[in-house]
Amino acid sequence: MQKGTQVAYVPVEAIDTKVDQNGIIDWDHPSVEYGFVMNVIDDAVRVRYWSKRNPGALRTLSCSEITEIEYLVEKNSVDQSIIDEWIDKIEHAPDKYGK
Repeated sequence: MQKGTQVAYVPVEAIDTKVDQNGIIDWDHPSVEYGFVMNVIDDAVRVRYWSKRNPGALRTLSCSEITEIEYLVEKNSVDQSIIDEWIDKIEHAPDKYGK
């Protein structure tokens, strides 16, 4: 994973292991969150997550959220150009968007 990679946060409760031992991800589970990577730090990733209430907006503007890499799956949820625009905004206005 690297900056700009689109991801889904998939907690244990969103994986159905009754189907097979590897589990099937329930992409519609309410605990699944979508976002994009800002940077990777060892076994954790700083992610900007999308707001579920306001499509196209970030859940938090002040900072990325640290997420353990084991709970992330690479998954595109929006056009990559939208991610690129947000990264540009964040990097050019750290006082507004944090890091």
